[in-house]
Amino acid sequence: MAINEKTLGPNDPNLVSNLRNLAGVYYQEHKYTSAEPLFQRVLEFQEKKLGPNHPDLVSDLTYVAAVYLHEKRYADAEPLLKRAVAIEEKTPDKADLPTILGNLAFVLRKEGRDPEAATYERQADKLRGTKSKPDTPRK
Repeated sequence: MAINEKTLGPNDPNLVSNLRNLAGVYYQEHKYTSAEPLFQRVLEFQEKKLGPNHPDLVSDLTYVAAVYLHEKRYADAEPLLKRAVAIEEKTPDKADLPTILGNLAFVLRKEGRDPEAATYERQADKLRGTKSKPDTPRK
């Protein structure tokens, strides 16, 4: 990565893709402290490139939030998930919205905010056409 960054420059899209891939490997290996700064860096790059509310940010927001979920850093995950929900609600297909809502509900339950969590669970269930169990994060 260091060679890539020197060769490509810190803002090259290929470098960003490589950072995301490496972060994904760390995440899959449960090396969350190694994945987090890489996912954060990708998110920051994408925000600068695309603006704060672009639909392509949803996946990067949820990657960082997923790391926080695994680290039980629920207060850190919540604003990222809420932001992802706000962006995803404006997309035509809303394909990822049920999963994001379910993860947000999971966070809120962990924070002891059951009534608020139930609201998000109902929204996710309605979009899925199912009824979910509380306290179950989704991928």
